Amino acid sequence: MSISGTDVVVAPVSVNKENRSYVQWGPILGGAVIATAISTIMTVFGSAIGLSMVSADFERSSSATALAIAGGLWALLVMASATMAGGYLAGRMRHPSFDANGEECKVRDATHGLLVWATGALLISVVATSSLFGAA
Repeated sequence: MSISGTDVVVAPVSVNKENRSYVQWGPILGGAVIATAISTIMTVFGSAIGLSMVSADFERSSSATALAIAGGLWALLVMASATMAGGYLAGRMRHPSFDANGEECKVRDATHGLLVWATGALLISVVATSSLFGAA
């Protein structure tokens, strides 16, 4: 059988199945660094707000209960917003997987976001511990 100039040849599609992990640490570490930076900046800003609520005159200062509630709410806001920003970055920066459907892509993005949270928490713990040991 010979092929003439007008025949159409269909080449088989080869699927490149590399032995890669579904977890990509580059976007996760980038998201953790972003989450740590946002958390640090917002914590410093929250400290400034907290210091403005305190006065040397006890009658003008906020109560300890109000300070504790405001500090707890601020800590939750900081953690949630920093982790969401880092997780969003990690989910958007990972390589697309063409063999997955939409639901599986959402699960993989969520897994990357969860790993950003865990890595960012470890990174913040290391930074806080090193600064405490440096102060001592």
